[in-house]
Amino acid sequence: MDWKGSYTVEAAAVMGIFCFLAVGLIHQIYQMHDRTAGMMILHQTVEKMGNDEQKKRETERTFSAGIVNVFLETDGEIVSGTAESTVQRTVWRGQIETEIFRPERFLRRIEAVKQLGDRNGS
Repeated sequence: MDWKGSYTVEAAAVMGIFCFLAVGLIHQIYQMHDRTAGMMILHQTVEKMGNDEQKKRETERTFSAGIVNVFLETDGEIVSGTAESTVQRTVWRGQIETEIFRPERFLRRIEAVKQLGDRNGS
């Protein structure tokens, strides 16, 4: 007895599962990209804040996938920033904190160390 058949039904089920998994993986990759781009925007904004003299600031930056709301605060020599975004019903939030970069302080300290070395005779 010779049976003739095809794998059409089984292949359709396998391809449906494969396509569903591929779409889910691509969606996760785009979410990771959005979080990374948002955190880079936050980091850039915090670094620029170190040069500004404003005490508190809210900004809104856009990138390819949506809008990132950035909230900045300074506390003495510390700048802290928070970023929030809702992209395609996915909410993420990031936070960063850094010291304000003051190159003039570094140069003064180097000069003070040089002067101490000159006084010591070394």
